[in-house]
Amino acid sequence: MPTVINTNLASLYAQNNLSTAQTSLASSVQKLSSGLRISSAKDDAAGLAISQTMQTQINGVNQSRRNLNDATNLIQVADTSLGTIHDMLLRIKTLTTQGYDGSLSASQRTQIVDEINELNTEINATAARTKFNRNNLIAATASATMSSGGYTLGAANLYGTITNINANTSVFGTFTFNAVGSDVVLSSIVSQTYSGVTTNTTYAQTLTMTTGNLTGSGLRNINFDQLGISLDVNLARTESTSVEFNVTAGSGQSITVAGLTLTAAAGSSLTALNIAAGFANLSAGSTAGNTVSGATWSGTLAGYSTGSNSSSTVVFTSTAGYSNISSNLQPSGTNATGTPTTVEGLNPENVSATNIAAGLAGKVITISSNAPADLVFQGGADTSTPNMVTYDAINVRTDTSTGGLKAMNDLGGQISVLNSYTTATAQTAWATAFSTLGSYVDAAVDVISEQRSVMGALQNRISYINQNLEAYSTNLQGSRSAIMDTDFAAETAKLTRGQIMQQAATAMLAQANQMNNVVLSLLK
Repeated sequence: MPTVINTNLASLYAQNNLSTAQTSLASSVQKLSSGLRISSAKDDAAGLAISQTMQTQINGVNQSRRNLNDATNLIQVADTSLGTIHDMLLRIKTLTTQGYDGSLSASQRTQIVDEINELNTEINATAARTKFNRNNLIAATASATMSSGGYTLGAANLYGTITNINANTSVFGTFTFNAVGSDVVLSSIVSQTYSGVTTNTTYAQTLTMTTGNLTGSGLRNINFDQLGISLDVNLARTESTSVEFNVTAGSGQSITVAGLTLTAAAGSSLTALNIAAGFANLSAGSTAGNTVSGATWSGTLAGYSTGSNSSSTVVFTSTAGYSNISSNLQPSGTNATGTPTTVEGLNPENVSATNIAAGLAGKVITISSNAPADLVFQGGADTSTPNMVTYDAINVRTDTSTGGLKAMNDLGGQISVLNSYTTATAQTAWATAFSTLGSYVDAAVDVISEQRSVMGALQNRISYINQNLEAYSTNLQGSRSAIMDTDFAAETAKLTRGQIMQQAATAMLAQANQMNNVVLSLLK
């Protein structure tokens, strides 16, 4: 190897080795400090891609476990309510057996029917109130439409518009609005025919309307809470911005209307006619009106323009919004008289209670039943069919609502038959009716038992799914850890090696840098 001074190959070799040792050491420090074997794609591109795919599976599985916990809670809510209905059916069974007692009088049997009616009502109420996050679980859902009268209050939206009808009711049929003054009556007669017997049930509630203040948004909720029906109403602002200002007979020294003042000169007085003529045909912002003999103007006409006068009447038209008409158009002054008037129903500040009631009168709402929707839960990392768990919603109401179970409908129908009986009904008819009802109760108990059995089986299935998902998630996380996480035992060994190599390379670099000094001895 030649002896040179311009190129120190030994130093270059030492520098390269030192750089490599420092890079290795820095990598070990990063992995040990972060706990991750792969901090960026350059560390292991394929491993990063695989680990991220696994993470999506892990996230999906973990969320699915939470979904299934919700499903379990939902089923428990439904099962608890069905248990209550079970108990009520068993009580009805006891009452039907009691009603078959030949020693009872007809009036005593009607008393038994009274309790059966209450239990039947509560079965339907329990079904309707059994919800999970607003989802019906064991009852038909209700929807409302305006079947007659339209959504406007008064002609051409004079008093307002019905923007929404909310139905949270267990009564299905048509409801009609009637008005008496400011009172609104919402009522329905629901008819049910079973085995040739028709029974009618009346539902009604009366609300007293109040004046609708329109200085705000004009929104109003009219809630018939006893029926479970409410209306969202947007009360109207005025159809016209004009209001008549009538100067009454009499005279005075001055009068101010909407900021503009007409003052009589000393010794003079104002008449109704010259006041009206003075205020006619003015633009908003006018600082003077028409010439009135012996009088002067001051102030500014604010928020209004005026039309022509007719006798002692001037029409003021608002230019600054409806709410100014009643509040600002008030005459004042020394001995001044004047009256701002509005056409009934067009007052921009409010809609009267009577007008609201009149606007609702005659309208008809139809409440329809809809079969409850099934609820589907994802029980795995994706939405493939095997991973989907379905809660089959049912309708256990005893009326003829959509999607009802035949056994429950038969039960409700037979109770309606009993309701048609009176103290004059023959004992044999009573006996037959109670006997039939008893058989329907047995069928209803069987149906509820079957539904509870299905729910119990579904709960058990979900518990096994959860067990599997828990183990699945654990294994996936273990696999991802093997790819992504740092092996501290191996990495600390690399760290130690890197530290030694760095120290050795540093020492050799120092030695290599001194090697060229031998050339100096040759030059002596």
